[in-house]
Amino acid sequence: MGVVIVPELKPSIVGKRSFRPSSSARHIIDWPISDVSSDLTIEVGSASFALYKLPLVSRSGRIRKLLLEAKDTKVSRINLIGLPGGSDASKLAVKFCYRVNVEITISNVALLRCASRFIEMTEDISEKNLEIHTEEFLKDAIFPKISHSISILHRCEHY
Repeated sequence: MGVVIVPELKPSIVGKRSFRPSSSARHIIDWPISDVSSDLTIEVGSASFALYKLPLVSRSGRIRKLLLEAKDTKVSRINLIGLPGGSDASKLAVKFCYRVNVEITISNVALLRCASRFIEMTEDISEKNLEIHTEEFLKDAIFPKISHSISILHRCEHY
């Protein structure tokens, strides 16, 4: 079993499309993160997430690359060092990968945008991926109001 460590990347913010959850996502109220029958553990800071690879590699270019490039073909642990937003961002990004409804708000859009860039949740990897949803939210709900834009800039200082 191998461990892959990801170095820190600088996040950026750009605007495009909004998040509209599928009807199947609306039926899921909560998503339990457990270690029952998982095939990958992702570590973010002091938090560990026991997960399945398939939903993650279908949405995250970085996780896909790390698993494909690993010398040990049975990599079971990835450490995402420097993930903007830490375990809070990781929880939301993982929920999105599992197609659980993730509400994008003024309070979490900067966190989600930075995390989506870091773990490469782009349109190149999957249609309607997290990055495009955060970009659209920024374009439609944040940028038109200067007070919202300033609030987001202040939140970015933490990531």
